[in-house]
Amino acid sequence: MNYNRNSILLISPAYHTWWVGPFPGLGWIASSLERIGLEPKIIDCQITKDYKKKILECLKYYSTIGITTTIGAISSALEIASLIRKFSPETKIIFGGPHPTAIYDKLIPKYADIVVLGEGEETAAELMQEDDLSKIKGIAYWDG
Repeated sequence: MNYNRNSILLISPAYHTWWVGPFPGLGWIASSLERIGLEPKIIDCQITKDYKKKILECLKYYSTIGITTTIGAISSALEIASLIRKFSPETKIIFGGPHPTAIYDKLIPKYADIVVLGEGEETAAELMQEDDLSKIKGIAYWDG
């Protein structure tokens, strides 16, 4: 694998039932990651054709994937997480957004390694810099 510890792919899943427009959350997360010297990539599945193929192509370059979702896109988010788990089980998956905050216990460990609870701009940067998850506030994770 050509993993870079400091690489992260951010994904906004597709809305299969309805769509209310773009959500700026991943832009804010990307901005906070850029401030610490990272170059995150964003895939917006609502507008990206063949997004599953593009995600699979990215797996060889990204060691960490962040997925944001609301209740309207949770089925797409879970499908994407399952795809990642199937083809790259060692990739760290971080969920964030309002719906994962409410159901974090149903996401970990099957779909996510970590769930960011609440706002994630500062937490995302901490997750990319700190190896000891117990030192990071505002997350849920599986520790066995």
